[in-house]
Amino acid sequence: MIGAAVAALSPFLLPDRLIPQQLAVLRPTTSLLIFVGIVLAWVYGPRVRRRLGRLALTAAGAVLVLLTLQLAFVVRVDEYGHPPVTEYYLVGYRVTGVGREMLNRVGAETLPRSQQIRRVGHDNIPSIFGASQGIVTLAYVLAVVVFVLSATMTVSALEMQVAQTRRRRGEGGAEG
Repeated sequence: MIGAAVAALSPFLLPDRLIPQQLAVLRPTTSLLIFVGIVLAWVYGPRVRRRLGRLALTAAGAVLVLLTLQLAFVVRVDEYGHPPVTEYYLVGYRVTGVGREMLNRVGAETLPRSQQIRRVGHDNIPSIFGASQGIVTLAYVLAVVVFVLSATMTVSALEMQVAQTRRRRGEGGAEG
C-alpha cells in the first residue's frame, strides 16, 4: 500500500520538468523522500495533525521558492544533444572571470543562456558560474526536499485524520 502511494505521488509532487539535468538524482530520491514523509506522518501522527497548518504553509513556501529558482536559474535548451531533446540546466547568478573568457572565445558573451550552453557545452556550466551555481544548486535541492517532505506529511496526516474520523463514525473497515 505504501509502495503504491509512493509510486502515485512521485510524478505528481515533482514532475521531470522541474528537475534540471544536473540534479537527475533527485528523481529516484523523490520516491524515497515520499516514503520517509509517509512514515514520519504515521509515526508522529498526532503531532503532525496538530501542525497541519504550519506544514501546509511550509509546503507552499517551499514550492514558491522552488518555482522562483526554476524561473530564475533553470535554462531550457531545445533540441540539444543526440538525439535532439529538450533539456533543462541549472545555472548560477554570476559569471566568473573564467566563464567570461570561455564565452568570449566562442563568441557567446551576449547570447541568451540557452545559446551559451549550446556553444560551450553543458559540462562547462560549473566553470562558467563557479560558486554561484553551487549556491543555487544547494537552494534548489533544499527547496525540493522541504517541499516533498512537508507536502507528503500534510497529505498523509490529512488522510489519517479522515480515516480516524470514519472509524469513529463507524463508516470504514470491517464491522463485526
